Amino acid sequence: MLPHTTIEELNQLILVEKTKEELGVDSNKLGRHSSIEVYFKCVVCGEPHKLSKKRLLDAKGLTHPGECRTIFRKEGGKRARQTESQESKQYRILCTKKAFLENKTEILEKRKQSRIEKYGTNKTSEIESIRNNISNGVKQAHKDNGKSIINQRRETNKERYSSINYLSSEIGKMKVTEHNQKTFGTNYPFQNKKFQAKARENYTTNTGFENPSKNSEINQKRKQTNINIYGVVNPTQNDNVRKKIEQTNIVRYGYACASQSLEVRKKIGISLSTGELISDIYRLYNVPPCSAQRILKTYGEQAFLDFCKNYSGPPITALEQRMIRILEPEICTEHYNQKPIETADITNKPDFRLTNQNMTIYVNTDGLYWHSEANLTTDYHRNLRIAFKNHSLFLMQFRENEIRDKPEIVKSIVLSNLGIYQTKIHARKCEIKEVKFKQAKEFFKENHLMGSTTAITYGLFYQQKLVSAMSIRRKDDGIEIARLCTKLNTSVRGGFSKLLSHIIKIYDPAKVVSFCDLRYATGKSYEINGFKLESISQGWEWTDFENTYNRLKCKANMDDRKLTQQQHADELRWYKIYDAGQAKYVKYL
Repeated sequence: MLPHTTIEELNQLILVEKTKEELGVDSNKLGRHSSIEVYFKCVVCGEPHKLSKKRLLDAKGLTHPGECRTIFRKEGGKRARQTESQESKQYRILCTKKAFLENKTEILEKRKQSRIEKYGTNKTSEIESIRNNISNGVKQAHKDNGKSIINQRRETNKERYSSINYLSSEIGKMKVTEHNQKTFGTNYPFQNKKFQAKARENYTTNTGFENPSKNSEINQKRKQTNINIYGVVNPTQNDNVRKKIEQTNIVRYGYACASQSLEVRKKIGISLSTGELISDIYRLYNVPPCSAQRILKTYGEQAFLDFCKNYSGPPITALEQRMIRILEPEICTEHYNQKPIETADITNKPDFRLTNQNMTIYVNTDGLYWHSEANLTTDYHRNLRIAFKNHSLFLMQFRENEIRDKPEIVKSIVLSNLGIYQTKIHARKCEIKEVKFKQAKEFFKENHLMGSTTAITYGLFYQQKLVSAMSIRRKDDGIEIARLCTKLNTSVRGGFSKLLSHIIKIYDPAKVVSFCDLRYATGKSYEINGFKLESISQGWEWTDFENTYNRLKCKANMDDRKLTQQQHADELRWYKIYDAGQAKYVKYL
């Protein structure tokens, strides 16, 4: 049984009493909101506890650095307020930690029952009236005493932590880092992959977008805010903002452009400690960037340089090995690397030759560095496709980032061109419905190599599941097919024809237009459905040898510097990578 004491005995345990000046005052005679700090000694842990007069009278808990909390309770467990008639009554000093652990189950159950009896639920945060009361109370408090509260908080933080903001103080930063390391295993939550995935999943579930930058409504608000504040859509187009950025960069790095600094280059991984650009080393020794980058990140600069200097070229690249892992065991995949056996006229040696029954296709795996304009001519991929086509052969050309980031889609495309499917469905057994944006976005992201787009989408549903989809846009007096794909490893016989007929019936367009990427498609399905080949144009994208970017991501006059497209590309260190041609198919109605 823990010891008991009276208020008089508690006063005898006072260690210190502080005000702006030293006062010797009986704590029983203090006002309810006295600023005098009273310290009591806990009879359980022996540590001093700072206790305001208000807390003493209300008998509320108090935390101290030793993680022990002292509670003054009236015998019987109810809170007590001191009055003249209560001064001689018995009080009990308890150590919260010890008392709670001894009676944890009972205490928690009692709290739960009390909430249910009073509010009808164990979770009071679900009650709107309580939430509103708390919110209104906080708002009113800040409205009445907002500035004084903020100033008082700042003064307290400055006194305790030498900073007006606890989180910006050394103690605060250390505590946050310790908590994050303990909880997530990283210094910051967003460095944890599971945390990133969960945040992305929650945002997608709540908004229908993978991240805020893809939300057109947020983008529009951002643009309007920038216009209101800076007078331009992008703050960097404002002269004052740009000058301030340049001044900051000069102060921090010694250059107006941060990327000119060796320190920044090393930090973002585009140069070594010697100042040499990594991209220059790739070209100098003709090494595959993906393998070299992995060695640099894993083993450091010296191992990276040794690898580059001694590189002679493996019989099979890491990218080709990855393609083999993707396609097997559905299709026997062996590294080919020789001229096509059907003709001696083609000098190119494709990476793979795949066969299934009477069907044969060739596949190339294109590294972004080796197949960019840094090493190849603009018409290389187009001429290669034409050379194979002239001999009735089909060559598929997949890029490094597609094989790395979307292996299942690449696999499905390859297998479908060999007539290999896991599921076959007849379109007459499917129901046509308009597909909601969120579902369409997810479907194209999972099944189309180019991902999703913003357009009206119609789909075929088999047993309530979406198996094929077509997204369209209105163009003048016609319709453009923006996306068309079927679920991975699935064949919907007559699906394209059924969706096309449905769209023509609804919109009654003068024509239907669609484009076909000839790197991995032939366009035969368009010809079967009455489309005519109108033209073939040369397409291209930007690449930094890691990923590819839409060509509009880098263009002339992007800011007030009036730089040309090539000047912007040189600044970003981006190169063009060309495709095998974009075929335009048109069906006139």
